[in-house]
Amino acid sequence: MVARHRCTHGRLGDLVGGRSRFGGLSGWSCAYPCVMGDNRGLGDAHDRRRGSDHSEDQAAATPPLEVSVVQPRPEVRVVVVGGEVDMVTARLLERWVREQLTRPPRHLVLDLSGVTFLDSSGLALLVVTRELAQAAGCVLHLVGDQPPVARPLTRTGLVVMFRPYSSLEHLLTELADG
Repeated sequence: MVARHRCTHGRLGDLVGGRSRFGGLSGWSCAYPCVMGDNRGLGDAHDRRRGSDHSEDQAAATPPLEVSVVQPRPEVRVVVVGGEVDMVTARLLERWVREQLTRPPRHLVLDLSGVTFLDSSGLALLVVTRELAQAAGCVLHLVGDQPPVARPLTRTGLVVMFRPYSSLEHLLTELADG
């Protein structure tokens, strides 16, 4: 049996015989490869995250995570993030960050200006990323002071640790000035 399925992150995927085509867990699991990846324990929990009906309204309300990497200067690498950073998408973002730290730049920037939601999993990822960057001899900077990012950082006291910049241009200017 093959069915098309729209999950809570708004992507369509193929479900085959009650298992995702990416090796999902028992029962109907999400077939979105960037989130599911190797499916070690995410499938069923992800499907129950917001209920199992996967309605069109839920799909439209939850944008996928968008991640890209740019290098505006040889010593600066920027991971640009858009969408929601939650318990499911934080794992995807962590993979991207770890990949960037395999050959660490002098400055790693997480540009969160496109983030529309940041939960405790995303905050925990920021703390872990800071520790990983420091261990790799890299300085972590955050860009994005809009309410979906600033509010949880402020309420948890992490704003003191990260001091997010208002724009990438502002950060790059400050780094150039030394």
